[in-house]
Amino acid sequence: MQIKHLLLTAFLGLSVAPNVLYANESHLGWNLTSLPVYKNLEIRYAHNQKSESKEITLFSHGIGGTADQALHYMINDTFCTQWVATFDYADAPARIGKKNTYTGFAQQGEIDCFKAALKETIALNPQGIHLYGVSNGASTIINALDQLILEGQDLSLIRSVVLESPYADVNDCMRAFANQLMIAPTFFIRFLAKRWFKKLDFSKNKPLNAVSTLHALKVPILFIALDTDSIVPFSSTLKLYAALKRVSFDLTDMIAINNRANGSTEMHVDHLVIKTIGAEHSVHHANIMTPTTIAAVQDFYAKLPQHHGQQNVEASNNIGILERIKNLVH
Repeated sequence: MQIKHLLLTAFLGLSVAPNVLYANESHLGWNLTSLPVYKNLEIRYAHNQKSESKEITLFSHGIGGTADQALHYMINDTFCTQWVATFDYADAPARIGKKNTYTGFAQQGEIDCFKAALKETIALNPQGIHLYGVSNGASTIINALDQLILEGQDLSLIRSVVLESPYADVNDCMRAFANQLMIAPTFFIRFLAKRWFKKLDFSKNKPLNAVSTLHALKVPILFIALDTDSIVPFSSTLKLYAALKRVSFDLTDMIAINNRANGSTEMHVDHLVIKTIGAEHSVHHANIMTPTTIAAVQDFYAKLPQHHGQQNVEASNNIGILERIKNLVH
């Protein structure tokens, strides 16, 4: 194996990545339909059984994953909606190294991809949209929402945002990787990363510079992080949480997951109180699938404000999401 492949594999922690579940009709109606909307981007719509729910979750996968990553959450009933929309970023499929030149770590290519997916989800005219992002997909959501808010886009359909293991600055990940490797300084890791990931820019689109703008959404936002994460440092996600918490105190929460204890406790960091939960078994970066951790996300959703339809909704809003998708296909 070439040294660059070895470094890449270690950096992304492929040994802890969830197994890929390939989409087909047997998985909760997955891959019901697929619509090309942006360059090579296709939106995949899935639903749990035959639901007339008019809210939808838009899922944003991480590096090393594909749209199928959403299946892990659907099968475990993590989301609060029966409908899910998801898509592949340009560096999918999960075979790392094949399309590395498309990976920019939440840079403009990924931002534009998410913005296109969100635009098409809004076009379905649901009664609400819930955003869920994992790792690089979560950081991309932050940057994309910042741009959309500053552009004055109507985002009133967004009801909640869950950000699992986002990084505040990709440099945090580079430093963490260098510390683990112990044979190369951070600047050398940055040099290799820039050579390998052609679209990576260490100076632009830092989520930490964008996250405070999300206060304008006026919706509940949840950060999730593993306190021993070796890919995205816990401290990096904590910086994002603290920055948004300062301007959106009542709407911003965080869950810290640990692999050492059961039960709920509290973590106190810089005058911030963070709920800490222990997983029943070992969890890793961007893989929270245990009953306790899923229950914590479900509890967040259960406390969301209830929306009983929009005022002055269009007549088409009485049509289920399935019918709207069929209309788009035909």
